Amino acid sequence: MMERLMPWAVKFHGKNFMLDDAFDPDYESEFKHALSDRDEVPGSVSIVFHGNGAIEDITFKESDDPDALPFTGVHGKHPELGETYIFHGTPDDGDGQVIVLYENVKVAEPAFNEKRFPLKRTTRKLTRKT
Repeated sequence: MMERLMPWAVKFHGKNFMLDDAFDPDYESEFKHALSDRDEVPGSVSIVFHGNGAIEDITFKESDDPDALPFTGVHGKHPELGETYIFHGTPDDGDGQVIVLYENVKVAEPAFNEKRFPLKRTTRKLTRKT
């Protein structure tokens, strides 16, 4: 059984997920290999945490251009986590970060947030300029 996670409740692509922003990058490869029906997520993603001190919202931006935004990812089914997205990137030119979105709430502690994020904003799809 996996160690229980302390997640954020989010909505991504119209579905409810838990978001783990403290995922240990050392386990990224192991988790990717555990995914069945694994596909690369096309383009790139930005995952933005809003708030001063405490997180007040989390929003997503997507682009068809794989170099436009800081995260790229894979999508598939994990045996314990269910539908899963694993995003890897270097936001703010910092250290590498891995963020995982997964559907199985039974492996997680209750979410930090009471209302599912994003609260006010919606996922935006950015298109590549031609």
